[in-house]
Amino acid sequence: MQFCKENAVEIFIEDSFETCQELEQNGIKTYFMTTKMNENIDSGKIERVMNWDEVYEKIQKFRKENLK
Repeated sequence: MQFCKENAVEIFIEDSFETCQELEQNGIKTYFMTTKMNENIDSGKIERVMNWDEVYEKIQKFRKENLK
């Protein structure tokens, strides 16, 4: 977490739900990458992504919304 704050990380892609929760709680936009190990976890408010194409689309949307 400290690394993210020190390096102004705005977006994180992660497959660990616990890590996603911690990042979100600290103001970092997080995308929960679906894997066989976590596909049954309810991600709640954290957005899931299924593949890298979807990650790209989400990041483009995030950038567009936050550059205004």
